[in-house]
Amino acid sequence: ARFAILDDKSAMVGIAPNHHLALFARRAAAAGRPLEIAVALGTHPAIQLAACLYLGVGDDELECAGRLLGAPVKVVPARTLDLLVPADAELVLEGVIEANRPVEEGLVSEYHGMYEDYGPGYLATFTAQTRRADAIFQVIEPGYHREHIYLGALPIAAGLLSAVAAVVPNVGDIALTEAGAGRTDVVIQLIEPLPGQARRAMLAVFAAVSIVKRVTVVDSDIDPWDPVAVDWARTNRMKMERDLLLVPAARAVRSEPLEEDGLVTKVGFDATARRTDRVEGIERALPPRAAADAAVRWLIDNLPPEQRRWLKF
Repeated sequence: ARFAILDDKSAMVGIAPNHHLALFARRAAAAGRPLEIAVALGTHPAIQLAACLYLGVGDDELECAGRLLGAPVKVVPARTLDLLVPADAELVLEGVIEANRPVEEGLVSEYHGMYEDYGPGYLATFTAQTRRADAIFQVIEPGYHREHIYLGALPIAAGLLSAVAAVVPNVGDIALTEAGAGRTDVVIQLIEPLPGQARRAMLAVFAAVSIVKRVTVVDSDIDPWDPVAVDWARTNRMKMERDLLLVPAARAVRSEPLEEDGLVTKVGFDATARRTDRVEGIERALPPRAAADAAVRWLIDNLPPEQRRWLKF
């Protein structure tokens, strides 16, 4: 959700229609009441990441944050509402959302680096504030910026890993690229894929997260978070007439820059290697592992002691 300050007690809140907060706000408005909310600013990164997970209605993001932290998130009662809020937040605002009181938002700097016009948002009114004595005001930089990109990329990757593993159990890792703003472009790493598994994994991703419009599948020797390695695999391991999957007229989200009537063509790239494609073999021309390890050890042993502490193992 996005908040645009209107005055010292109210703000416009913009929420994607399919997000749970929008669903709860509409339900409350249909029942003739506002939705009580607490806005926590300056929370632990684990809470911010958990808040971006694609969960089911009723699933608890704070429980997921606790799993990331290795301990339950500390919470305290809000001062004026029957809600629990993170105890270690820098600042907490308590108030309500009124979904039946629209407020025009204007142009939005969206994740893909361009503007979107989503029309009106909802009115949020605040009645209480609590904060630390030395509170730091922390907000997320919107649009095509790395903070915004990876707050989306890591939770979406975690959810997709679970979805793909349900149909392709030999999935290794899943990445979302910066080029796709951590949302629309996915790379799947498969370990010794069987025929047909790459396409099965692509379709699982498209089914799981509608914002995704490009999926690349690579082998275990390709780091899915390395865009150059992934592009190398697409360039050198694909036969386009065989390994390209086009899904025309697929459902798109409202933030898709090229959607038309709510539809867009989605694409999958099977960049896994096939031994029958090359007489010389498909192995990458890399130094033997023993030689590479020996070179690293020699470098470490010959570094001045004051520089060895810079290394991470």
